[in-house]
Amino acid sequence: MRPATFAAIVCSCFVASLAQGDERGAARAHYEKGTTLFDLQRYAEAAKEYEAAYEAKPDPVFLFDIGQAWRLAGEPEKALGAYRSYLRRIVKAPNHDKVEALIGELEKTIQERKEKQEKEAAALAEKQKAEAAAAAAAATPPPPPVVAAPPPAIVAPAPIAPAPMQPHSRALVIAGIVTATLGVAALATGVAFTLLAQSDFNEINSPSMNYVFNPSTESAMKLDQPIGGALLGIGAAAVVAGGTMAFVGARHERSTVSIAPILNRQQAGAALGFTF
Repeated sequence: MRPATFAAIVCSCFVASLAQGDERGAARAHYEKGTTLFDLQRYAEAAKEYEAAYEAKPDPVFLFDIGQAWRLAGEPEKALGAYRSYLRRIVKAPNHDKVEALIGELEKTIQERKEKQEKEAAALAEKQKAEAAAAAAAATPPPPPVVAAPPPAIVAPAPIAPAPMQPHSRALVIAGIVTATLGVAALATGVAFTLLAQSDFNEINSPSMNYVFNPSTESAMKLDQPIGGALLGIGAAAVVAGGTMAFVGARHERSTVSIAPILNRQQAGAALGFTF
């Protein structure tokens, strides 16, 4: 062998030895740093340093340390992959049974986590569905209230001043005058009640600055208003009836006059009936 060839072979071996030394040094540095982080319970960082050590020197022993660090870091999927790679690379590992037990625990943890996530997702979907239904119900306007029809007017015939079948003309005139006079009095009283009701209404609905609401005022208004309307109706009917009676009596004719009051929640007055 020539001296130059021999020298080249020696240089190549020396370079390969240096490269292997650099790989071991980098792997050792990462492994020692990972172990320090592991002792400090910074497991995720330790796992990354162990992975760097494995990349520098793919020693399958590092895989077990990687699995341990990821398991304690709360990453069961990554730990499970590292443990399985460890058993695949070292078939007769001295801690084979222990690693198998850890794999079983990790598979159970992953399954439980998956079921929990599915339940939470289903609960969230149900909650969102209920919220959407509540929002839709709130957006739908309620049906209009049913308003009961007012009761029909009740007409109770009650003759107030029936004239005799064959009254004397003078008596009929006097009765007509009396009836008309009473009608005027009823009109005046009805006007008074109406003004009282209007005054109470103005006091309630257009109060002064220092006004204090009095329930008795509202009660009085509700009572005075229908009484005033009824008296106005009856008074007007009595005036008409009295005038008619006086007119008929003056003409010496036979007449019959009757007045029937009308009083309900919608109207107040009187119905007049006469013949002549």
